[in-house]
Amino acid sequence: MTQTTTMQGPTQSSYVDQYGVYHAHYDPTGAAKLSTTVIHVLADYFGVDVTDSGFVLNDLIDPDALDTLFGRKGGGDPRVGGHVGFHLWDYEVTVYSDGEITVRPMYSAGQVHPAPSR
Repeated sequence: MTQTTTMQGPTQSSYVDQYGVYHAHYDPTGAAKLSTTVIHVLADYFGVDVTDSGFVLNDLIDPDALDTLFGRKGGGDPRVGGHVGFHLWDYEVTVYSDGEITVRPMYSAGQVHPAPSR
């Protein structure tokens, strides 16, 4: 069973799958950069305001490199295949070339691992 929610940031929708993995999607035809969308996804996941998230994306991954990595090719064609991942606290964040962004708690099966308290 999945839960679908509407996010306030520049993504279309998000949900948590049966394994506790949070999924969101970046729209490359929208006005927001991929790096901005990642920031909003993380703020939404942790339930914090995007301006008071407790992290700086630049400390985790180069935002310009992220935007370039999955930006359109010189001829305007989309880049296909590939993903990049990084860690934030005890979570693994993965960005895929198709626009999917996932946030996965890094814990052993059966353990409960809530988001960090603020």
